[in-house]
Amino acid sequence: MKSHTPPFFKSLKENRSISVFDNLELKCSRPKQETIVDRATGEVVAQVQKRWEQSKGMFIPTRCTSNSCWSCAVMNARRCAGAIQASQPSHAFSMTNLSGDRRAIANQVVRVFADARKTVPSLKYSWSAEPNPSGTGSHLHGYVHSMSSESSLIIKTLTSSINRITGGSRSHVGPVASRAGVTYFAYPMKAIADPESFEAFLNLNGSPGRRSIVHASKQGFWRTGVDGQSCTRNELEVRSLKAWLQYAS
Repeated sequence: MKSHTPPFFKSLKENRSISVFDNLELKCSRPKQETIVDRATGEVVAQVQKRWEQSKGMFIPTRCTSNSCWSCAVMNARRCAGAIQASQPSHAFSMTNLSGDRRAIANQVVRVFADARKTVPSLKYSWSAEPNPSGTGSHLHGYVHSMSSESSLIIKTLTSSINRITGGSRSHVGPVASRAGVTYFAYPMKAIADPESFEAFLNLNGSPGRRSIVHASKQGFWRTGVDGQSCTRNELEVRSLKAWLQYAS
């Protein structure tokens, strides 16, 4: 299997090459239902809702789109990766040797960026946490961008903040390659592609009632390019999906 591990992240010595963009069998386990009236009997019956799939030239079941569904979570991760790529982050970062549950991890991230913004106020970020392959502890990967054009300042500031706030965590901060593809931006969500680590990933990134797969600054990370305006993640997901359909057709 071809490796999808970005060169920058290889310093983490992870041997996993799985990606949500691998050729996976993605059949939704609980497609949406609709009710119809049987004209012959007058009985109201439920059936699977279907939609037209342009790339396949046929009607297919409408996905539930829930992150709790493995197949749909993989598709959602692909959309998220496209949205991150469209936002054109300038740097990638990682934090290792993390402990605690999802709340503790999220709190550390908030504190790290609150500290970093004292030096680089316009710093915006996205991230996803993953369980360690060994089953002990966790780590996270993410991306940032800022109005500051000084790469060295971003690297120095974020590295310092991670080390100061997390204590025992190892930090990795580096620039994103100018031609980084969408698989690069899907790397933080790679555990979703493995059904065996899928639930553990969800538990680190959301509650049972809200299954998140990516987290971002409250405002500003999602944008239409380097000099673009702020927008929603959904707007970027739709845009990236349209671009993919045009490419695939």
